[in-house]
Amino acid sequence: MSLCHDILITSDDISKQNSLFEDNRTLTFPYLCPLIYFLKLDASHSESSIFVDQHKYAQDLVGLVKVQDFATFDTPMELNVKLFFDDGDLFDDPTHFQTIFGSLNYLTITRHDISLIN
Repeated sequence: MSLCHDILITSDDISKQNSLFEDNRTLTFPYLCPLIYFLKLDASHSESSIFVDQHKYAQDLVGLVKVQDFATFDTPMELNVKLFFDDGDLFDDPTHFQTIFGSLNYLTITRHDISLIN
């Protein structure tokens, strides 16, 4: 089984893309494959375009947080709530929270329609 490398090379001019491999002898790739999944982005192809989405990543994140059976809300918490540093209990193990926060941060950075506030 051949494995693809973790590098993405794209171009709207296939001759320029091919010349990259012909002109540069230091770049050697034993196998080139079409883009399918890269940096949590799923890619599907048509004749003239590539469509990229993060549906699987978002679904995996929902499963990680275990909120797949929750109802949706426009605003999940009360507006104008004042939170204080000493409110609530500390996490026994903050790594789960940190993983979730980092994943949500990555999702909103790569999905501008999620992070856009009107």
